[in-house]
Amino acid sequence: MTKRFGGVLALNNVSFGIDRGEIVGLIGPNGSGKTTLLDVVNNFLHKDGGKIYFNGEDVTDLAPHKLAYKGVGRTFQVSRVFEKMTVLENLLSVPVRGLSSEAKFQRVKYLLETTGLMSVIYEYAKNLSGGQKKLLELSRALMLDPDLMMMDEPFAGVDPAMLDRLIDLVENLNKTGKTFLIIEHNIALVHRLCNRVIVLDEGEVIAEGKPEDIQHNARVIEAYLG
Repeated sequence: MTKRFGGVLALNNVSFGIDRGEIVGLIGPNGSGKTTLLDVVNNFLHKDGGKIYFNGEDVTDLAPHKLAYKGVGRTFQVSRVFEKMTVLENLLSVPVRGLSSEAKFQRVKYLLETTGLMSVIYEYAKNLSGGQKKLLELSRALMLDPDLMMMDEPFAGVDPAMLDRLIDLVENLNKTGKTFLIIEHNIALVHRLCNRVIVLDEGEVIAEGKPEDIQHNARVIEAYLG
């Protein structure tokens, strides 16, 4: 994948694969291209080169909503929820295909119970804590039952109790077969959660492997510490 912003090469022939059932961490210094990569994969940003394949299908030019229906979910650095809607309304607003009204309500109920948001079901999203908004955004993405969840710093700014809940949720969803690509700065958290780590620096993949190997990689240490 290649992406330019004027004369700046933000992504330089970035290439990697993710296997079904993995939890993959995407790390790198600020400005290394992590969020740009997710935005390009999601087609929120126009790409300058490269192909994207999902479940063996070329999805390079699919619009974001069509990619979501193919099974790719996404959460953002700053939670994108409908602030003037309640938690329940946020989830019901997702246009789920192929489900009866009863089945949709059952999915909403399951997600609210799983995320612990049932207690704030009628609360307006603007009144939620930062961690609760992240859970709501994740729940909304899960309404479409995606195979792959791409998450941009889902644990940033979350208090310890909410952090544990989010981590447990990701791990439990992973046990049901869901795959994750997670941007995260906290190396200890990456080590705890991820099976594999991909490291970006200046728009290029500079390392890839198990968390314990990445921790001691000289090129990764240099990228972070200069």
